[in-house]
Amino acid sequence: MSVTSGAAASARGRSDIWQTVWLALGSPWLLLGLSGWLALLLLAAVWLPQMPDSLREEGSAASRWLLAVATPYGAFGALARGLGLFDVLHSPLFVAPLAALIFVLLVQIVQQFTAGQALRRLPAVLAAAGVDGEPLSVHSPYRLLRWRSAVAEPALALAGQVQMLLEARFGRVERRTMRVAPAPVTVTGAAGAEGGAQGDGAPVLEERLLATRGQQAVFLRPLLLAGMLCASLYLWVASVFAWHFEATLLIPGATAVDSVHDLTLQYELARPVDGALTPQLRVGLGNESMAAPVAPPMTVQIAGVEVAARAVAPALEVRTVDESAALARPGQAATASALGLGFPADGSEETVLLPGIGAGLRIVRDGRSTPTVDDDMFLVEVYSGASEQPQRRFEVTASQIETIRVRGPGDPALTLAFVPLPALAVSARAAPGQWLLILALILAAVGLAGYRQQPGFVLVQLGPWPEQRTVLTMQSDLPGEFVALRRWREESDEAKG
Repeated sequence: MSVTSGAAASARGRSDIWQTVWLALGSPWLLLGLSGWLALLLLAAVWLPQMPDSLREEGSAASRWLLAVATPYGAFGALARGLGLFDVLHSPLFVAPLAALIFVLLVQIVQQFTAGQALRRLPAVLAAAGVDGEPLSVHSPYRLLRWRSAVAEPALALAGQVQMLLEARFGRVERRTMRVAPAPVTVTGAAGAEGGAQGDGAPVLEERLLATRGQQAVFLRPLLLAGMLCASLYLWVASVFAWHFEATLLIPGATAVDSVHDLTLQYELARPVDGALTPQLRVGLGNESMAAPVAPPMTVQIAGVEVAARAVAPALEVRTVDESAALARPGQAATASALGLGFPADGSEETVLLPGIGAGLRIVRDGRSTPTVDDDMFLVEVYSGASEQPQRRFEVTASQIETIRVRGPGDPALTLAFVPLPALAVSARAAPGQWLLILALILAAVGLAGYRQQPGFVLVQLGPWPEQRTVLTMQSDLPGEFVALRRWREESDEAKG
């Protein structure tokens, strides 16, 4: 007998533990805590620079980058580096709580759906068989509150009072009178000896009242959690599959390559037509390629990757009109028919060699007399191979053609086209699963309507009790209503006492 009792107690203990865990996972405070922590980390990702994806696979380069960006922040930078705040989406402090949040949301969605099903099926409980004074079996995924008390009033009169009170608070109350088995209560005879069960064992009448609220809202509430789940899944997809690549200064003719994601960005000028050049940005991703005219700011899509470009500084394309390879950069033996030059700051300068005619060009960005960066002009100085002073100066403010000659009219000359263009900052961003964010917003907007009212129920049973009393049994998953009804009953007893 003791072994059986011990096994039953152990089973009840395990059941209580799982019930406690289940209720803890359904706590809104747990949901708010995890969501708040992730929101703080996302704010840190917006505020702090984040590691480029191209460096993540290179340990030494990543370490150098982290050290460089953390140093200006002092002690906070060292702490942020240790916590992974310079790479938030891949930090364990972000990924682990995100996984926990997804699990908690799944549990709470199940709880909310179960609560809706339980609330919808509650009216059937009114017709269930029972025992006088014993609470009916009610299923609820939330903590169920119970209270039982003996009242010195007839059951019918008390039922009328309870019904009026519930109708005032809930609006509609279902009431049913059922025959139930008498309570197995023993009574004491005149001589003090214990007798048998109450009455003669015949069924007794029990009044049952059920008040519910939020039957529609309870099925809308899971939609808000489903929206949060979609947003959390998007963050998980972003941490695993999203990537970002940026070319900070792309000048005409230059190419930027992200070998990790097989991405190529090329700033090119199409073949001149009627003396005009057409700058375009050619984007290659895997086996796909496309070209878009340069008109910053601009955004193009290729294979689900968004490529955006904006002008960050003036640049200059120097090209031979006859397309001969007559231009060179200092230190380079190879010549080209066109060179792209970038000028990141006012006063920046570049040098172009013209080995065929023994000359060189010094080109300086001069923005002191122009109102905006787009209006910056370039000062070009022509030097011969033997002179230290410029042989000629001219300004470039728009596309123009100049003939470069360092000696007399009969000496060799080179006709060049000078084409001002913007230097581009080009970024490529892959953010798969953005449809999850749209779905999250829709679901959350609809689900919020379910939180205008707290769904729940109050179930009251009133049956005869020995010595002309009534046993009142109350069950509810609404703490506020439960306390209010219990206080009403206790105040009534005090007033009569």
